Amino acid sequence: MIKKYSLLILYTSLFLQVYAQEVSWRVLMNDPTISYYEVVAAFENQTKGKDLSKIKGSGKFQLYKNHYDKKVNGKGYYSERQARNEKMKFKNSSLAKSNSNDNWQYIGLDAPLLNMTGMWLGRVDRVAFHPTNSNILWAGTPAGGLWKSDDTGLSWNLISDTWPNLAIGDIIVDPSNVNNMYVATGDSDSWFFDSYGIQVSRDGGQTWHLKNNGLQDVTQIYRLVIDPSRPHILYCATEIGLFRSQNSGENWSKMTGIDGRINDLELHPSNPNILHVAVTKNRGWSIQGDKNQTKSRNFDFEYYRSTDTGSSFAPINIGFESTSDESDDMLFGRIAVSPDNPNIVYIGGYANNGESLGALYKSEDAGLTFVEKAPRSTFTGTIGAWTMHLAVNPTDADGVIMGSVTAKRSKDGGIS
Repeated sequence: MIKKYSLLILYTSLFLQVYAQEVSWRVLMNDPTISYYEVVAAFENQTKGKDLSKIKGSGKFQLYKNHYDKKVNGKGYYSERQARNEKMKFKNSSLAKSNSNDNWQYIGLDAPLLNMTGMWLGRVDRVAFHPTNSNILWAGTPAGGLWKSDDTGLSWNLISDTWPNLAIGDIIVDPSNVNNMYVATGDSDSWFFDSYGIQVSRDGGQTWHLKNNGLQDVTQIYRLVIDPSRPHILYCATEIGLFRSQNSGENWSKMTGIDGRINDLELHPSNPNILHVAVTKNRGWSIQGDKNQTKSRNFDFEYYRSTDTGSSFAPINIGFESTSDESDDMLFGRIAVSPDNPNIVYIGGYANNGESLGALYKSEDAGLTFVEKAPRSTFTGTIGAWTMHLAVNPTDADGVIMGSVTAKRSKDGGIS
């Protein structure tokens, strides 16, 4: 028996070595079974003698290298959860000291965002508004924490200074009880900062308590959604599926009938039994790497609809699935449902994370059928799939905004 296990370990090790040698470094960066050192070796071997400035994705590799270089263990692996546990041990130890009385003064840039000549400002991609007081809003960033403003954004106070990490994935406020707030931790756009659960407040954000019962295996949270008519019910869209809480975020359970990366979720505005779900399925790769890759299907994005609060889900084609042309595929699609007319549902997305064209689809029967609207040349995106956003005017179903780094607005339901 011991001999069999030894052979299995040997074969697994040899396979991983061959895999790391043959597969593109772009693929290896996203494979948690491959060590940091093997990724670096693959990059160096595959780009040897080439101009790195002309290699697509080399900048992303440098970010990867800078992030992990001093953090991996001797075998080249890094655990965000292990690092977080060590931070918490230090925080609770006698060595930790409060910095509340330290005399620090901000000396950074104060120029308004739109007046900046540079492009290297941090992302602020989550904003939540107080349901009854328009002066109060919260902003979340992928690496800068949770902030609150009491004066419509003129000044801000940092809330999450003592949290294990400063990555924020989403923010929601209970519309029926503003004391209840839920904040998804972790960067929803990348793997740099894992989620460690949901921070919950029962006093309007004065104090926070971590809730992750049922979410221990989750590393990315893309959306949090609350049922407005039954605010004790919440949905959590993650990289390993859709989760639901039926006791105001205290406990979570994974929903069946739908798998994959749930990168967006919307409820029907007047009938929360209806769920609109955006799912990204992982592509399959052959061991030969990029040039000989094989996909499990010719598209990554799938749209699902439920009419029974998620007890069952029905897949619905939106149009691009019938072709074998990869240029009309969609990756990490987004959904927008009109509060003004809940029968109007928009789905938008880009073909990939590089320079790609985007597509906008519209349904007028609450997500049962879709028609492609503006031509794909309307939307051009740099890292389009990652920075993709879609929104519909809450008082006008024909007003829609879609884009990536740059956004475009339509006032006629996506026709122009």
